Amino acid sequence: MDQPVTNQPEFKPKPKNNWWSLGLGLVAVILGPGLGIFANRQNNQPDGQSASASMPNLGIFSLLLAAAALVTSIMAIKKGQRTPAVWAGLGLGILALGYFAYIAISELVGS
Repeated sequence: MDQPVTNQPEFKPKPKNNWWSLGLGLVAVILGPGLGIFANRQNNQPDGQSASASMPNLGIFSLLLAAAALVTSIMAIKKGQRTPAVWAGLGLGILALGYFAYIAISELVGS
């Protein structure tokens, strides 16, 4: 009669944050170029010079989301969670940071 309780699972699943990296990377990729398109539509300037001046807080927010996507992806990979969602989030984070690096370099060069 001294049997252990069997309705308790022996394996407790770990919380996986796989989808966080994908979601953050996707929002960062959409928000970055979308910011420039929206600002150009609002100001009716086809050259794109007003894109960074009209809504700088959203650009910084998109940059922070891209960095957060990279950090969450790297943390998930270090924990052994190598799902396609993590790799896609890592790729999207790199793509979004590459977009901002391109914008920063083009502003420094001035072309």
